Amino acid sequence: HGNQFIRNWGARIQNMAKPLLVSDSQASAFWVSLDRLLPPDILEISNPNNTFIDNVASGAFIGFWFVMPVKPLRKSAVFWPDQTVMNPRRTSLPPNGFRGNVIHTIYQDGVQCSNMEVDDEGNLDAGGWEPTSGPPFADWMKIPLVLSDMIIYKIRGPAVWTRGCSPSTWRDIVVADFGRGFDAINTQAAVNWTFIGRSDNVGLPNTDRGISVPSASGEVVPIGGVTHYDVGNGLTVVDSTFINFTDSVVSYGAWSGSTNGPGWDSPPGWLALNSTLINSEVVAFPFWFGTYTFQGDGILDDGTMTGVKGGAYVLGMMPGFGKMPECTYKDSWPGYQCNWFKYGFSHMTVSADIKVSPWIPEQSDTTQYQMEYFGGKAVVNLFSDLTVGFVPMGTPITNVHFLQSTDGAKSWYVYTAFMNGGHYEIINHNSTGSIFQSFGSLTLTLGQCTKSNGWVIFSIAYPRGTTFTVVTSYTTSDPTVQHKQVNAYEDLSWNTYYYDSSLEKLYILLSSDTEQTYGPKGAGSYYFKAPYNQGQKTMVTASCGTNCRRSGKATIAPQPAALPKAVRHDLFRADLLGPKDAAGTAFFQLYPSYRNLAPRLAYQLYHNLRGLDYNFCLAVNNECVSDLLRDKILGVSFVIPLTRRLWEKVNAGGLQLIARSTLTGEMLLSGEVKMQDTDGKTWAPADASAVPDCKPSYETIPVYNGSALFRQFLDGNKIITNDTRSPMCDGQSLTFVVPNYNSFGFTDMGLKVPDRFVSLEFFAKATTPDTTILLQLTSQGFPGSSNNAQLVQSYSPNYFVDDEWTFVRVPTAGFNFNNSFHRIMFGPARDNEFDIYAQNYFNLTLSQVRFSTVPAQLYAGTAKEIAYTYVSPVTSSGQQTGTLVQEGLNANAANSVAALSLFVVFAALALI
Repeated sequence: HGNQFIRNWGARIQNMAKPLLVSDSQASAFWVSLDRLLPPDILEISNPNNTFIDNVASGAFIGFWFVMPVKPLRKSAVFWPDQTVMNPRRTSLPPNGFRGNVIHTIYQDGVQCSNMEVDDEGNLDAGGWEPTSGPPFADWMKIPLVLSDMIIYKIRGPAVWTRGCSPSTWRDIVVADFGRGFDAINTQAAVNWTFIGRSDNVGLPNTDRGISVPSASGEVVPIGGVTHYDVGNGLTVVDSTFINFTDSVVSYGAWSGSTNGPGWDSPPGWLALNSTLINSEVVAFPFWFGTYTFQGDGILDDGTMTGVKGGAYVLGMMPGFGKMPECTYKDSWPGYQCNWFKYGFSHMTVSADIKVSPWIPEQSDTTQYQMEYFGGKAVVNLFSDLTVGFVPMGTPITNVHFLQSTDGAKSWYVYTAFMNGGHYEIINHNSTGSIFQSFGSLTLTLGQCTKSNGWVIFSIAYPRGTTFTVVTSYTTSDPTVQHKQVNAYEDLSWNTYYYDSSLEKLYILLSSDTEQTYGPKGAGSYYFKAPYNQGQKTMVTASCGTNCRRSGKATIAPQPAALPKAVRHDLFRADLLGPKDAAGTAFFQLYPSYRNLAPRLAYQLYHNLRGLDYNFCLAVNNECVSDLLRDKILGVSFVIPLTRRLWEKVNAGGLQLIARSTLTGEMLLSGEVKMQDTDGKTWAPADASAVPDCKPSYETIPVYNGSALFRQFLDGNKIITNDTRSPMCDGQSLTFVVPNYNSFGFTDMGLKVPDRFVSLEFFAKATTPDTTILLQLTSQGFPGSSNNAQLVQSYSPNYFVDDEWTFVRVPTAGFNFNNSFHRIMFGPARDNEFDIYAQNYFNLTLSQVRFSTVPAQLYAGTAKEIAYTYVSPVTSSGQQTGTLVQEGLNANAANSVAALSLFVVFAALALI
């Protein structure tokens, strides 16, 4: 494991007259590669395959500096010219190879993992250390990066500054007397730290040479225990203690906001879990240019910092928070403590090319409006004169909730935020309240802090006669979407736009769930699923160009009376309680046709459970009736696969949300799921067909009927050909045990099925309790042919395969092989829109796999232009028990003695 550096002391190293390396203008006691132009660095680590134990670094510019190049440089490149043999940034530490090190009295960073070497000249880039298990250093060989067991004190800047060690976990560390304790970018975790803001060794705080002023110029910049660089999600602090984070001169707190300058705000994606505060303020949001700036920075606290049972948002200075009933102003931060928002909170950017879209004063309205910029007692001034603001529809133009300003450069962008489910008009203005024209072209990007289920509706003022091109593109390989104009607001969706000529307003709906894949975000073990970074960019181009002048006074669009059909939903809430002060809140939205694609049961979850050894599910009488929630940490927003069975249970009422320990089975949290409000009771569509018999009367050709008629394949894993544990038919079933991502099924079939057999049908069941599968069926017509796939969701009355027997019937024509079959394969879906549902692998039991003469049926859960039939449940006496409100139609329970059916058409894409 390379060299060993054990029990060494590097102290007050002086600059060398002739550096040994090109970049070594400041000597180091233990260097291997480059350094900086200021005082010396003690340990510069360019190959992590070395051991560093019980060393002390003091009196230097940086204590330990991880500077690994992408490939060996200079003379080392002669020995290792091949990156698949030696790749420093993909090399891991030896087991327990970095521990027991002490760092103190440092001019800048105690530990730096950033600014890594790129070439023989010693140039630096931001760098990124992604250790693997060794050559050839491929992505699939990545291993967790964990650094632990350090004591760091008397540091002018950050005790730990880590932009390049992401993702990573930093454990069991003590830091004291620093400018910033843990200064990190996304996807990093601090676990079991002790942060001491002010020790009894006072030194020279609040001076131009003191630890409270990391800037050498003496300028006060953000300080605190935990700070975040840049925007994004996944900075997590767990099981940590903060001591003495108070100061009478400067704002000082256990947490701070972003250190990347004003305007780089992120909505809450940072987690504070099981914190202990001793003589400490919760947060000190950044102070820039002599004032506080508008920041949507925030922290999800499980309640151990704020003292709120079940947790709360800790948010920066954004005017909208001061106008929300969930929020309370905290002057000492300054910022807002907010109860959980029922739809969540998202991040976005607004950008434009100023040459195409200059800031042009609105000649039709020269009023200088007194914008409501201020909240609480904090003084907030704009740091430039050009501002993009979001005003809730139906409110005065001065009621700016979210805003950020730009320097007006050639191409500019602003980071800002919105409340999920919000309706805002976008206005451009300056610090004196003067209004500007709308831009002839602008881009709206749902940023890297957006989670699934995030959507927002914007209006923008454009004069009559304007035509629009609205295009959404992605950073993935998905094709660009050209939005189509619709003639009614109710038809607004993720791929349409609506212009109201009477109001002179353009309306667009942005959704974080557009055609893109999902990936994990988080830190340590605290991960959640989210759309890939900056996955959706929607560009609006208006024909008015630089003459998008209003016809009169600037106005804000009225609040629409109803939501577009694409986002209509019922809202539910569960207040959770458990032993040992456990508490939480969950919100659910049931969309009958989310984004006009399919039904969706969305949720946002907040709680104060410790660790990760628990699972949540929807339950009846404390027994799960849904999939286990696939995202469960504090602040997640995700989706519960909505089977017909589950939809009917939601309609029936009596549902709970429960959490149980995965170690003991103990009930940790429980609460009833109660409806809060509704856009129209979303009864499950009444198009479920009767399940056929095991031995039907119609003609079939068997593939499996208690015994397999064709060879099965499963890439070396287990096949149970006579599973008698839970048979559907024939007293036994066929079970595939699949611990990988590969498909499985039947092969070497050599079948040419007669044309009268128009479908392939089967019964399927997940063998794991509380599991829902988005199943994909694939076929080959002949050896070596392409694999043609169909999602089964459109062709099952239950929509998904769950842990009860589910019937599926798919059309043979959908495989496009003219009824020829060499292989039939089962496996996880690979559809972008539904990656949020898909299990990577699963065990599956099959019964009665057969070709059939009965045509496949498209079910309303996913089919295009299918009439949703809502049937109100009736009592045994025929009295109606529910109230329906849908598409303007009403039925009152008191006035009806018979079942009522309402037929409502929702455009929903058939997944075939």
